[in-house]
Amino acid sequence: VADYRGAMKLYPQAPVSYNNFAWMIATREFPDRMKFQQDALSASEHAVSIAPTANYLDTLACAHAFMGNFQEAVKYESEAVAKDQGDSSFRARLSQLRVQKNCTGAK
Repeated sequence: VADYRGAMKLYPQAPVSYNNFAWMIATREFPDRMKFQQDALSASEHAVSIAPTANYLDTLACAHAFMGNFQEAVKYESEAVAKDQGDSSFRARLSQLRVQKNCTGAK
């Protein structure tokens, strides 16, 4: 967490550190993870505002799912699928979000 925060501070216009920070929080189990929910959502929104790629939209979807915003999660994952028709992991995650309602454990 501290390393990503440092990278975001040093390179505020580089979306990758924001995205990776949010992805880690939204998809990986670790102690005190819940206290970073809003940080993950804010970081993923920032990454998408800089570069609205399918990958960053995927992370935003997972951050919304982690917050319990399942309609928003499905919306953003659908946008990721539409942007990158070739990546089957986005379609699989869209199906997962509709059933499991989270991305925890996603690779």
